[in-house]
Amino acid sequence: VERRRTFRREQVEAFRGRCTDGSGASWFRRCGSAPADSAWWVTAIRMAVAQLDSARVSGRLLHSRPSYVEWRAVPTQGGELGPRGKGATALPVCSVQAVRPSSANDCGAR
Repeated sequence: VERRRTFRREQVEAFRGRCTDGSGASWFRRCGSAPADSAWWVTAIRMAVAQLDSARVSGRLLHSRPSYVEWRAVPTQGGELGPRGKGATALPVCSVQAVRPSSANDCGAR
């Protein structure tokens, strides 16, 4: 029996970085993270499901290629979500503010 996770509003944080959307899984690297840092597994929840589907259809979120994203999500580290198991970070995305093909200056100063 699959247990449905719920998240409180105060758990939701803003994130920006690069997402690679692949067959069966999507992975995220936050702006400013070291190249050796592990990518976070991504799953869409709530309104983000339709927002990411729309980005795929419009060509802003490309299969197997990095896209720049800004979204609101809930980081988890208990391994209760995602393919990596115990201790791995997963990122349930609640809403998408921006998504476009990646460029060299995506994570520059704001």
